[in-house]
Parts: sequence; structure tokens; C-alpha cells
Amino acid sequence: MAVQERFSGILAHPTSFPSRYGIGDFGKGAYDFIDFLEKAGQKLWQILPLGPTGYGDSPYQSFSAFAGQPLLISPELLIQDHLLAGPDFFKVPDFNLDHVDYGYVIPVKTELLKLAHQHFLLHYNTALEAEYETFCQQEAEWLDDYALFMALKKEHDQKLNQMIDDYDRKKKILENKIVKKQSQAKTKDDLAKLDKELEVGQNNIINELAKDLTKLTTDVKENTPKKIIERV
Repeated sequence: MAVQERFSGILAHPTSFPSRYGIGDFGKGAYDFIDFLEKAGQKLWQILPLGPTGYGDSPYQSFSAFAGQPLLISPELLIQDHLLAGPDFFKVPDFNLDHVDYGYVIPVKTELLKLAHQHFLLHYNTALEAEYETFCQQEAEWLDDYALFMALKKEHDQKLNQMIDDYDRKKKILENKIVKKQSQAKTKDDLAKLDKELEVGQNNIINELAKDLTKLTTDVKENTPKKIIERV
């Protein structure tokens, strides 16, 4: 009888990695964790869903089956992409390193992502601009609707009925390509799109590093393009 090979591994969501920004991300903590798995002879890394969380901040209550959690974007890697610089971090407080306080973390990291978006618009980067445009085209099937949804969600302060009415109206405008000609509206949409492109880009790097593991698994098996590499 052939002996079936067995594997062992660890369940760890990226938000649990050490980070000075109040929540784990795809930065140094993720790289260190992959190194640890390899040194420990582990073959499996199981993660929880990586989507944007809603009320209660549970990974199982997400606004999208496709989009990633913008809080997982590493500010330190954005420095390497020249999207953030030293002065952008002056207002970053000393977070508690023992647990994640989402109410405290979200406004700080959101502000950093807004600053990264401003740098992206002001300082033209040919390579990054090309990656962004390619990402938007490849993921347009869900990305345009998601970006509009999140922009309206913020604009209407979570008021669902008003948001739905406005969504239907602005969706028709978007389909007529009028919104794309209005810079103010486009900026709101593009911020959400840039968040997704950066999150996917950093996640892809983590996936590449994890290829030496036998299998990278997740609780979300369907509708997660570009997020999870499963290699047997």
C-alpha cells in the first residue's frame, strides 16, 4: 500500500502579524511569517477571508467576494513605491501591539491611503500607472461597481435607502461614461480602485514568496481572483 504524504501547517490571518500601524498587513510581518513556516518545516498556511470588512470587522462579513481588505496594504511597501514619504507618518500614533482596535486603526490607515492616492495623482509613475490601468481593465467586471458602491456608501454615511437610489442614478451615468469626465467624481472612484490595485499587488508578492510551501489555503474557495495561490 502506498503511503500518503501528510502535511502540517498554521492558521494565521495577516491582520495578526506584528506591525507598528495597529494591524498586521502584507509587509515585513508577512515575509517573516513565511520564513518561519519554511524554517519550521511547515507545508500549509491557512488564512481567513481577505475581503473588506463591514460592521463588526469580521472577515466573514464582507462587502465584496472579489475586493481585498485595504487595511492589509503595507505603508512601508508604499514607501518603496514612492507613494508615501517620511512626513506622511508624523500623525501615526503608537498603537497597542497586543490587539487590533479597528475604530482606532481605520481612520489612521485610511488617511495614509488617501495620501498615497494624492502622491499617485501628483507624481506620475509610468510603470505604476500602467499597472493601475491594466488592473482596472482586467477587473472592470466587478471593480467599477464596487468602487462606485464604496464611494456612495461613504457619501451617504451608511444610509442604505439613499445610497441605493443614488447608486441606480449614478450607475446610469457611469454606463454613459459621463462620470469618467468629471474629475471630482472620478477621484472618489479611483481612490477605491487604487486601494484594490495596491492590495492585490502586495498580496501577489506574498503569494509568490509562499510558492515553496506545498499549499496555501483559504476559507474562501470561490470568486477570489488574484488573491490565493493553491499549489499542490
